[in-house]
Amino acid sequence: MKSSLSMKIMSLYKDNVYNYHRDDGHDHRIIIPSLSSSLDNNHKNSSITTDEMNCRHQSTIWSQYLTLLIDSFMNRHPLSYKRTKHCHRSMLVDNFCRQSLHLSIIFATIIICLLSTFVRVSYIADAARTSEECRFPEHWWGSWFQKGVSGTITITMNNISHKGFCRKNHGDKYIIENKTDRCVRCLVISERHANILQYKETSYCYPLSEYSNEICFEINGDAPLYSLFRVNTSPIKCPFSGPFTFSYSKGIMNECRDPPSTIDECTDDRHLLFKFRACIDVKGSESKVEELECLADWKEGSYRYLVGKLYHQLATTDEDRFRCFVFERNNSDYVESYNIGQSGDASCEGLFSPRDGSRTFKLRKSNSIQSSCEFPPWITEVKLWTTLDNRHVHDFTALNQFTVVDMKQTVFQLAKCIRADDVSFQYRFNTSRFIIHTTVQCSSGYACMNAYQREDRITELQIGNIVSDINEACSPNNFNLRPTNFITLTTMDQETRPCELSGIFSIRTRMPYSYNQKVMANYSRLVSLLDSRFMCQEKALKLRSNCEEPELFQFICTTDNRVKNFYCRGGWKENNTQYFLVSLIDKFNYEYCISYNIDNQEIRLIRNSHFCYRNDQIFQNYDNTQNPSRSFRPSVVIGDQYPTNKYASTKYDDSISFTLINEGSCQRSSSVSIIKHSCQKQFILSWLFITIVVSFRLKL
Repeated sequence: MKSSLSMKIMSLYKDNVYNYHRDDGHDHRIIIPSLSSSLDNNHKNSSITTDEMNCRHQSTIWSQYLTLLIDSFMNRHPLSYKRTKHCHRSMLVDNFCRQSLHLSIIFATIIICLLSTFVRVSYIADAARTSEECRFPEHWWGSWFQKGVSGTITITMNNISHKGFCRKNHGDKYIIENKTDRCVRCLVISERHANILQYKETSYCYPLSEYSNEICFEINGDAPLYSLFRVNTSPIKCPFSGPFTFSYSKGIMNECRDPPSTIDECTDDRHLLFKFRACIDVKGSESKVEELECLADWKEGSYRYLVGKLYHQLATTDEDRFRCFVFERNNSDYVESYNIGQSGDASCEGLFSPRDGSRTFKLRKSNSIQSSCEFPPWITEVKLWTTLDNRHVHDFTALNQFTVVDMKQTVFQLAKCIRADDVSFQYRFNTSRFIIHTTVQCSSGYACMNAYQREDRITELQIGNIVSDINEACSPNNFNLRPTNFITLTTMDQETRPCELSGIFSIRTRMPYSYNQKVMANYSRLVSLLDSRFMCQEKALKLRSNCEEPELFQFICTTDNRVKNFYCRGGWKENNTQYFLVSLIDKFNYEYCISYNIDNQEIRLIRNSHFCYRNDQIFQNYDNTQNPSRSFRPSVVIGDQYPTNKYASTKYDDSISFTLINEGSCQRSSSVSIIKHSCQKQFILSWLFITIVVSFRLKL
C-alpha cells in the first residue's frame, strides 16, 4: 500500500494536467509542471538558485494539489494561488517552504493511515466472509479420537483443533489453514456415521500465496485414510445379536475351531460378549472374555463396517479399546452366519474385506435356550412387581420368563423358567423352587431361584449364583439361603391394609455404648429417616399404629402434636418377627420395611432398600448402624446374582433400630366418642324426619 501511495506522490513531479468542472459552470485546468521542466525554464535566470527553484516548485505543486483536493471533497472554489515571479532568500520564503513541507508530510501520513485502516477492515470482512462460507456441520461439533494423536480432537463451527481454521469448503472438500505454519491443506471428509468421520488430506501444506481449490486434486487415491471416533457417545444397536458359536484365527495362526468359542446374548442389544476358548492344537489361541460395545455401523460397497469398543483386562486406554470390523453375511448357509475381519489398532486402515485384518472370525447362530416350565399363578397374575425403593420392576407378563428393568426401561436381567424343582422344606406361605437360565448384562448361565408368597401383594425371591452346568445350580455352594439374598417385591397399586402392629408406644433408641453422643446420633438418624423437618425430642416421640384408622401408622411429637403419617401396605409373620410395609401418603410407590421382633420389642425401620432385613441381621449388623458415618452393606454374594453390586439399589444402609415401650392399647378419647355418638343420633333423626315427610306427602 505504501508503494502505491509513493507512486501517486511521485507523479506530482511530472508535468500533469488536471481537468475538472466547478460549480460556476466552467471547466478549469491545472497544470502542475515537473521539477525538471521548472529547472530548465528558469535555468537561464542567473539570479535564481537551485534551492530557490526547489522551493518554488514544491510550493506550486502542493498549493495546486491541495486546492484540487479541497475543491473535490468540499465543493468549494480553489484558492487562487499565483505563481511567484521571484523567490528571494528571505525569512518569508524559508517559512513558506517549511510549512509546505510540513503540510506534505501530514497529508501523506493521513492518506497512509486511511489506506491501512481500509486494508485492515477489508481483511476482517474477508475473514468473516470466509468463516461464513466454511462451516462444519453442527452434528460434527464435539470431541473425537484419532489413532496416534494425544488427547482428544475438538471440532467447532469452523475449526479442527489439531488441523487449523477452515477457510473454504465445497461439498466434502475443506481448505484448512494452519495459522502456525501459514499454509493450507485440503481435507476430504466423509461422514460414515454420526459417530464416525473419515478423511484424506494433501501430503503437502501449501503456502498461502498458492491458496486455491485446485490443491484438493493433489490427493492421491492411495493416500492414508484417517478415522475419527466420537468419544463419550451413546452406543447403538449391534448389527447382529447372540447367541453364536464362532471360530477365530489371528495372523498366520491356524483357525481355532474346537472347542467352539461363543457369543452370549446380553440384556441389551448394544453389547456382545465374546468368550474365546483355547485350542490345544493351535498355537497362540487363548481362553479369555471380551465385551464389545457397538458405536457405529455403515455399508460401503458390498460389505458392512462396524466400530466399537472392546473391553477386556488388557484394554486400559482408547487406543486399546477402539476397533474397526468389516463383515458380510454368508448367504450360502441356511443358518445365520457371518464372516468378520477385525483391525489390529484403533483405525480402519487395511480393512478391505472380511478376510483382512489382524483377527478374523466365522460366526454361526446357535440355538437359544428354550423355556420348559411356568411360574406360579400367584406371581404371574400380578404381572408387574416393583422393589421397595421403586427403582426396578420385575415384569412377569410372559408366564415362563421375567425381565428386570429400571424406570427408564433399561433391561438389567432376563430369566427363563427351565425346570420346576420340588421343595424339601415347608414354609407357612407358598414356596416354589425353579432352575432358571438368566442373563445379567452379558453374563449368562443357570441359577437356582426360590419364590415365596408372603401375601397376595408381597413376594420375595432368592436367586443363586450363575453357573454353566444346570446340575450344579442348586448345590449348596451356589445357592446360599442367607437372609441377604432376598429381593422383596410388591405390587404397584395403592391398596392399603390394616397394620399388623397395634397400640401406642414410646420410642427408645438402643444403647449398646455408654456414650450419649452415640445415642443422640442414632436418634438423629431416626428423625432424618422420617423427615429432616420433623424435629422432636426423643422422650416426646411416640408411635401409634392401628388406632384411629386400621391402616394408619403414625409417629407423633407430643410437645406440639405434630404427626408423620404412614399407611400400611401389608405384611407377614416369619418365626418370631413381624414384617410389614408402610408408605407415605404422597409416595405410595416408595415403601419402607418395618421388622418387629415380638420377643424383645425390637423394631427396625428400613428405607431405600430392595429387601427386608431379617431378624438375625438386626443384631449381627447393629453396631454398624449406630455410627452414621459408617456405611452398612449386606454381605456380598460371591458370583453373579441380581441385584449384584453393579445394579444394587442400595448404595448405603438407610435404616435404624429402636426399642418400643408399650403404653397400652389404642383408646379413643371420650370427646371423640361423644362426638361420634352425637353424629350417629343426628344421622338417625334426619332419616326419620325425611321418612315421615315423604310418607305424609304420599298420603296426600
